[in-house]
Amino acid sequence: MTKGLKENHREGTLDKSRAGQGMSERSIGVSKKIWIRKMTKLNWHSSTGKQKGQSLVEFMIALPIFIVFVVGIVEMGYFLATLSAVSSGAQEGARYASVSGGTSGETPYLDCDGTRSAVSDGAGALIDLEESDILITYDSGQQAAPIGDCGAVGAAEIDSGDRLVVTVTTDYIPVTGLFEPFMEPFPLSFTATRTLFIGGVQVAPAP
Repeated sequence: MTKGLKENHREGTLDKSRAGQGMSERSIGVSKKIWIRKMTKLNWHSSTGKQKGQSLVEFMIALPIFIVFVVGIVEMGYFLATLSAVSSGAQEGARYASVSGGTSGETPYLDCDGTRSAVSDGAGALIDLEESDILITYDSGQQAAPIGDCGAVGAAEIDSGDRLVVTVTTDYIPVTGLFEPFMEPFPLSFTATRTLFIGGVQVAPAP
């Protein structure tokens, strides 16, 4: 009887010990999970901060490149617009002098003031042309054989088949200012020519 009680007591003690050991293992497991969660949270905050810092550095590197790229597009657009204005003015002046009547009753190709006015109108408001920016000359079909400048040549010196030459020149100045330290103003020039048919074109009668 006494022996049985001792064995029961021993088994009860073992059960309590096992139960306490299980509780301890569960506590350790819970503590371990809590520690892992805390470390994961800390690592997440750390990695998030690193990503934000990296993104900021990348942005600071990319921003100047982006600004130069945008300014370059604007500058190129202004350059092409200026070149287009110069060419349009020269072509309009040559067209006026070869097909239009003079504003003061003069022969069209000798109307210097009217031709210069047509050049300015054709160029538009983008560029401000001075009289010295517009050169009107005549040649015999080759630039090596000039006849003279408009205003210094009379109708008797120009024959049918000679050419009217209108040259427009303007200084290109960067519009944005970013490239001014690296780019000095330079001239943009365009020349338009028209062959003159003095007295009109003779049309042969139909047979």
